[in-house]
Amino acid sequence: MKNFSKLISAVLVFSIIATSSGCKEKNKKETKTESVSDPYTAVQLSDIYYQRNKSDITDGLYMLFSCEKYKDGFFLLGSSSTKSPAFYLADEKLENVTEFDIPDFSIGVSYCIDVSYDGFIYTLVNEDDYGDLPDPDIYAEDYDAELYESVAEYSLMLYKYDMQGNLVSSTDLEELYSLTSGGKVEVTYLHTSSDGQNFICNIDGAEYSFSADGTVYGETQTDDEKFYTAYGKNSDGTLLCAVTDEKREMVNFCEFDFENCNAKESDIAYNVGETVHHIFEGSGEYSFYFVTNNSIIGVNKKDNSLKTLFSVKASNIASHEIQYAFFDENELCTLVVSDYAMLKAEKITHTPRTAEEVANIPVLTIGAPYSVTSYSNIEKLIEQINDEFGDYRIEIKDYGE
Repeated sequence: MKNFSKLISAVLVFSIIATSSGCKEKNKKETKTESVSDPYTAVQLSDIYYQRNKSDITDGLYMLFSCEKYKDGFFLLGSSSTKSPAFYLADEKLENVTEFDIPDFSIGVSYCIDVSYDGFIYTLVNEDDYGDLPDPDIYAEDYDAELYESVAEYSLMLYKYDMQGNLVSSTDLEELYSLTSGGKVEVTYLHTSSDGQNFICNIDGAEYSFSADGTVYGETQTDDEKFYTAYGKNSDGTLLCAVTDEKREMVNFCEFDFENCNAKESDIAYNVGETVHHIFEGSGEYSFYFVTNNSIIGVNKKDNSLKTLFSVKASNIASHEIQYAFFDENELCTLVVSDYAMLKAEKITHTPRTAEEVANIPVLTIGAPYSVTSYSNIEKLIEQINDEFGDYRIEIKDYGE
């Protein structure tokens, strides 16, 4: 956020329609459109400002790669001052954070990680084995890439750990690996069912569905008019996927049918008008929250109605920087973000303030013979002051123009 007084000018309008078409259209058929009772009413966000309260998630955590919610709290994967990867457990408000160790953890050539709702850690790893050779050090002067590749053997493994860091099981995914190009592959993401019995993964750009015992159900299926844009769990731990049309306008939120490799049908579509980037577990009256470029919206458990809870645009935090979002009982939003420039993993609580409130805050104007945007350290200092102190704010006037 450049400063506290930047105005959000967009009015976000969402409507709900009921339709007889599902997430996966197997046959073309006439769709029936009906109005849903008590339809969503547009929320005016043009006067919203946010005062931000920042705090480090925990001492020594420099980078946050993954923030995963499960029934008892959060699992965090990051990089600390002493090691990478580093593992943490936290309560539901990210207030009590404890580092723990996974002694047998392997990163292989590439890996990804997810947590099942019932509290187990799963990693999908492209393992490499170089026989009797020592582990490769590509920065060593005598490193011989051809020698290592000549003896290398690769595999794809699924590991399961408990929340104490103990290895519970390991499964060689031979069938799944046989569908890839072999050798070194890029494992991009992993999503688990609530009980950890089924998974969706992306390897070298292809998306697969498979079971915990290694059975491959196949590649996930969409058609020319439907696309999956995000996965996430609702408040029951059920894995949902956001399914959108070619124009990225209509969105269905559907349970995933692992064995049939596609989304189950849903009779409610939302006319969002933009891409859904994240799905996060809901709380209170909300089943889940979803994130677009402009806002975070809650989906009501009872009637599936929408409520815009937060303006991403007004916060000046890009949607792709959001690792997680949750709300308290007063619907105040806390974002979990990783500031890669400052090497910080932060949680930022946003308190909304209207344009009228901001207009009454005293402004300290500092004159400068240059544009402050040319000096990022000064700009960040002013941003920090405006974020943390609600009694006044600072503006820079460029007298060099």
